[in-house]
Amino acid sequence: MTMQKVLYIEDSPDARRLVQRLLSDRYRVLEAEDGLTGIEVTWAEEPALILLDINIPYLDGYEVATKLKSLRPEVPIVALTADVSEGARQRALAAGCDGYISKPIDPDQFQTQVKAFLKGKREVLEQGERKVYAQAYQQRLVDRLEEKVRELTKVNEELKELDRMKDEFISIAAHELYTPLSILLGYTVMVQEEATGEMQRYLEIIVDKSLQLQRVIGCMLDLKYLQAGEALPKVEKVSLKELIEAMVDELDLLAETKQQAVELDLPEDLPEIEADRRRLNLILSNLLSNASKFTPEGGKIRVEARVGEGEVVVSVRDTGIGIPAKERERIFAPFYQIEDSLTRTHGGLGLGLAIAKSAVATCGGRIWVESEEGAGSTFSFTLPIYK
Repeated sequence: MTMQKVLYIEDSPDARRLVQRLLSDRYRVLEAEDGLTGIEVTWAEEPALILLDINIPYLDGYEVATKLKSLRPEVPIVALTADVSEGARQRALAAGCDGYISKPIDPDQFQTQVKAFLKGKREVLEQGERKVYAQAYQQRLVDRLEEKVRELTKVNEELKELDRMKDEFISIAAHELYTPLSILLGYTVMVQEEATGEMQRYLEIIVDKSLQLQRVIGCMLDLKYLQAGEALPKVEKVSLKELIEAMVDELDLLAETKQQAVELDLPEDLPEIEADRRRLNLILSNLLSNASKFTPEGGKIRVEARVGEGEVVVSVRDTGIGIPAKERERIFAPFYQIEDSLTRTHGGLGLGLAIAKSAVATCGGRIWVESEEGAGSTFSFTLPIYK
């Protein structure tokens, strides 16, 4: 015979163990240590009865009872609590509970009490009493909501200030690093012309790493430039076909080192578009370099374009590692990396896609990704056609 399920929502482990000991010989006792978990368990397990402590973290018992009653109206909810203050029982019933058992639990009576609620026992308030406590409960919900709004507003202001400080730090750090780095790189190249043997090799390493750092600083400045919104885009008539072909030619040099095949599929009559040329370069360079970075040796990168209604759709396909479904909305966030192992393997700060997204937005387009983990990704973006 299948045992009926009884869910006990309680943050105290000792209280949960006591209920398990008293009921587990007759019922399958499910546990949740807070209201949010209790709601999830209720949805998944469909218990026959819910025992609910009122003083639980996050959402309190009254709010949880209201949510559970809307979720599973047929399931009886019994407040099992040490709150014996005046009106506690009435508040619980007004919130959606069907019964009230005060703590400490009476071991001799507890099974009988639970059985009664499973067989249909329900406690109800008189009409006048219900109206009074229902109004009081509704006002309590309004007060709680206003309190949460104030808390969220405060947190939002703090986050805005942190974001402003972050942007300011990035701007200052990037500018302060860029000038001395350029000087260092210039002098190193001059010395490199006179160096020989092992010294020449050391200087090549310095130049290579300096250029790598210069690219990182450039990405930081590009992102700030786009997100600040201070510089208006310089919209002009652009031949997208010529621009893509030029960017793919640059990618060919990088792809050759990894033995990657680069394919281009552009219609001959690809129309001109309205765009800021510099921002369009940022979009394509970041998507193409990203495709090459995450595509293994011997893989394939394909750049396509097609004409839609009033817009051109450009797609960059690769046969790389793909992106897990849960990460696809987050990968466009600045500095976001899918996981540490990818960061260690492929490097980078996680700015390329954020730059591409910001640049596409300022050009009046959209960007999205389609991907299958282990089978590659397709990044597509739109741009308005020149009229």
